[in-house]
Amino acid sequence: SARTEMKVQSPSCVLKLGRETYLKYHRETWLRPFSDYIVDSGICVIARCLEGVNFFSTLDEEQLLTAASLFRAIHARKDDVIIKEGDKGDSLLVLSNGEVVVTTKAVEGSFAVEITRMSPGCVFGELSLVKEDHHRLATVIASRDSVLFELRRDRFAEFLETAEHIHTKLERAINTQSAIVNVAKNIPFFESVAAHKLHLLRTVSYVKRYANGTTLLRQGGQNDTFYILQEGELQLFIDDVLVETIMKKGTYFGEMSLLSNEGTASATIKVSSSEGAACFECSRKDFKALFLTEPGVLAEIEMRLLGNKSELRHILSHPKSKEVFVKHCEKEYASENVEFWLSVKKFRSLESQLNQAFLSKEAKAATRKKLLEKYGKLIYEKFVANNSNQM
Repeated sequence: SARTEMKVQSPSCVLKLGRETYLKYHRETWLRPFSDYIVDSGICVIARCLEGVNFFSTLDEEQLLTAASLFRAIHARKDDVIIKEGDKGDSLLVLSNGEVVVTTKAVEGSFAVEITRMSPGCVFGELSLVKEDHHRLATVIASRDSVLFELRRDRFAEFLETAEHIHTKLERAINTQSAIVNVAKNIPFFESVAAHKLHLLRTVSYVKRYANGTTLLRQGGQNDTFYILQEGELQLFIDDVLVETIMKKGTYFGEMSLLSNEGTASATIKVSSSEGAACFECSRKDFKALFLTEPGVLAEIEMRLLGNKSELRHILSHPKSKEVFVKHCEKEYASENVEFWLSVKKFRSLESQLNQAFLSKEAKAATRKKLLEKYGKLIYEKFVANNSNQM
């Protein structure tokens, strides 16, 4: 689509070549010079876009242009589905301009829940380049007209055959982006998280570098970010007294910020290595959006963090804890009360998912009315209507 406006300032003659005509004749000898110019210009545009992508930032100009020549442009209209959750993946995509939204299926399955939005320069689907049996972990939809560059696995393989020395560079870069998955596996409260959700954690996380002396957390201050140390050295202070030097990769902190915005940092953490430090970071908002459709997983994480401060809502959301609690209540002849609270919990979970639903305002209102009326009616008829003795 046109992104500039041109006005005639004096009498002019303009020759116009339409897309259909160009595609019909672009292989003809007489149009070849112009076709080569168009192709070269397109490759340069793609190369400039790839410069900001970690996977390709280590390539020199010649290598970058060669890699760019393997991509094809995709013009997505608003609401076009670019990739679909569960489909087999065979390509990497780079967003050149526009915006896309990443969604996953809601528990009800009748609508999609928004996880995050991506802006120009973002990359997705890179695991498809290195894993042949990779399936898409989420659905990506154009939230407005967008242009993307796509690199298919077979074209990438051809490229590596002629430039094998680049394979190590690109694989290392992809592994760096995927490292958060391997690191997160070793964090206790992520033990129950399914593999596909851990991979999606990459979508809402990012690597950020900090210079020596930078303060990441300040004791008593508010924090809404969860950190995992990737490289470098940190120092932990309590009441301005050095307590510990943190050097181990995978060390995490700020985890209580994942639960609420009421907590404050219990210590001050500063970068202490001369070369700086790098951390994986994830905000509370993005983290909760990621696990919105899996309340059991979120409950387990919260219970592991809260310990004996866990509340009833956490217990009822966690499968094993709920099972034990229900058995206890059955002995006390109060299982109906648990059923009521479970129904209310499901009702509230559905409402939270609807708040994050990727739907138009009208569709969201209609879906909300339909589903909430359905579950509200079930709760009313079972526990309230006709002087129910279920309570």
